[in-house]
Amino acid sequence: MTSFNSSAPDAASKAGPAVDSLNHSADLVAQSMTDPLSPELRDALNAWVDAARGVANAIAGNYGPDEFNASVSKLNDVKTTALDLCDAAYR
Repeated sequence: MTSFNSSAPDAASKAGPAVDSLNHSADLVAQSMTDPLSPELRDALNAWVDAARGVANAIAGNYGPDEFNASVSKLNDVKTTALDLCDAAYR
């Protein structure tokens, strides 16, 4: 994020691996969902998958800092929700 926001010279070389990692993580989460998940948790994980792909698209599309930061903020917000629901499922 810092490399992207500061237009660091090495940002372009990091973009491809970041996009690949985000999409791979989203694929893994999407493929790991099973029937025993509550609808709330399933929705939260789907939101995380969508947000991860959104950040990947922002990087690949070379979006401006405002759009990029908004996509990262959304990813962080849905991650927190998903983790809270995961934690609650084990209590």
